[in-house]
Amino acid sequence: MIFYAPNCSIHEEEYVLSEIESKHCIRVLRKQHGSNIELINGKGGHFICEIIDPHVKRCKVKIKEKKQHEVSQENIHIAMAIPKSSERLEWFLEKATELGINTLSLINCRNSERTKINEKRLEKIAISAMKQCKRFHLPKINNPITFEAYLKLYPKGFIGHCYSG
Repeated sequence: MIFYAPNCSIHEEEYVLSEIESKHCIRVLRKQHGSNIELINGKGGHFICEIIDPHVKRCKVKIKEKKQHEVSQENIHIAMAIPKSSERLEWFLEKATELGINTLSLINCRNSERTKINEKRLEKIAISAMKQCKRFHLPKINNPITFEAYLKLYPKGFIGHCYSG
């Protein structure tokens, strides 16, 4: 099982999991002292660890192996208008993360019905997809901006649309 440890670095010898990850590790998966688990930090860090203090709220692990994965040469940046259904956006983010997207930019267009997003929920979905597919880099999710602002920031991007011209 893979656990998310955003503050774990290559220089650490021990790490304490967050309360949520500790609870999942100890109470749900019933891992015990001496069990091996994997950590990823979303920045390319991959750690093989041994549980040394199986506390439900602050599970402590000893890092046995460390590896830093470099960012892919292919920079996949997708921009999309915020869909009306938040479920569609969440599904897209999950699948895009599984495929290795680096950045997702959300755009408020002229016909957009929704202009706000739940950033915390999207981050949780991206973390879950990253752990499930054993990706080592968490995609960056940019806050919504206008279409015009997006064109100024990324003038050489490709734009898919259904209008003529």
